[in-house]
Amino acid sequence: ELVPPIKLVEAMALGLPAVVPDLPVFRAEAQEGQTALFFTPGDAADLARALAALATDPDHARSLGQAARQHAHGTRDWNAIARAVVQTLPKPEAGAEARADAPTADGRTQAVAAAAALTRQARALSATDLRGAIALAEQAQALDPQPWRAKWLGLRLHEAGETARAAAMLAALPADLPLSRSEAQRIARIINPPAPEPEPDPVALAAAEQARQRAQAVARAAELMQQARALGATDLPGAIALGEQAQALDPQPWRAKWLGLRLHEAGESGRAMVLLAALPADLPLSRSEASRIQQILHPPAPAPEPDPAALAVAEDARRRAEAQARARSLTDAARGLQDSDPLQAARLGEEAHALDPQPWRAKWLAFRLHDAGHLARPAALLQGLPQDLAMSASESSRAQQIL
Repeated sequence: ELVPPIKLVEAMALGLPAVVPDLPVFRAEAQEGQTALFFTPGDAADLARALAALATDPDHARSLGQAARQHAHGTRDWNAIARAVVQTLPKPEAGAEARADAPTADGRTQAVAAAAALTRQARALSATDLRGAIALAEQAQALDPQPWRAKWLGLRLHEAGETARAAAMLAALPADLPLSRSEAQRIARIINPPAPEPEPDPVALAAAEQARQRAQAVARAAELMQQARALGATDLPGAIALGEQAQALDPQPWRAKWLGLRLHEAGESGRAMVLLAALPADLPLSRSEASRIQQILHPPAPAPEPDPAALAVAEDARRRAEAQARARSLTDAARGLQDSDPLQAARLGEEAHALDPQPWRAKWLAFRLHDAGHLARPAALLQGLPQDLAMSASESSRAQQIL
């Protein structure tokens, strides 16, 4: 709050409408609504209000600037300031009385200068060494007692925890001392502090602490469950461990249901049955969940051992299906390359034909091999084709040319 008014005076001298914090240094220089607008220090909304007032009323802004310019040029040019300073200097007097008073005036001037230097040091030190700043300010106040310095010292004493000294010093300030709104509010709180709150009820404290711990446990359980759900698809044992920690912190039927289903997926049928059997009867379940839990609690009788011959037939069929699927995938890849890379397309076609020999695939492969520059292999493939294999006219013509 210690700022020089020179910037404000410069703006006023240019005829600009000024908006400044409501501080004593600016109050002493400008008049609210006449030569400047004020806002509460640190209050962005109040600053916006003042700026909006100027932006929406250009005539008022212009009149503020003109009045400010008249004030600055009339009272704040250096000639006027020099005259005012000269008028405050003591008039020299003839005789011994004047000479006898001179040492007293000189001593007073030295005390004021020393107090000013100490105050500057105190302000610079207040952010890093509050006790040292207070000691310097007390020396300055002893040399040159000033209400504004007593105000600053009282506020620093309160910051240092010396509430009683601060209150006594601030209570003695003159009623007409200029104060910003924030300073006035702060000093009022120091001089008239609010009554201390009554001691809380131990029972209420215990209940509040239990509620706090419960809320922490619920929040931690929710966090663990979120991690467990995310991990369930890749690390089922890890997901179960997290779910068990969450259930221990915050036992919930829906969490026990989730944990029981995951345990069953992990092969721990016994533990899964214990958890699921203890679920309350009124727990909401989807149709699929209810059916699955019934299957876990009442598993069907084991199926009879399958016939080895049937198993072998099924395995052959499975392998055949896998080979056909792989052959289709290779053929699709080969078709995509037949124009740009005939040789690679032929290789893929060979692999597909080996997995799933088909006449139409042999015909396609023969053409691709011929495109890649082969002669004997395409002819052999075409000679082995069945007579009733359907071919277009262009395919038949090309086959005859190859053969």
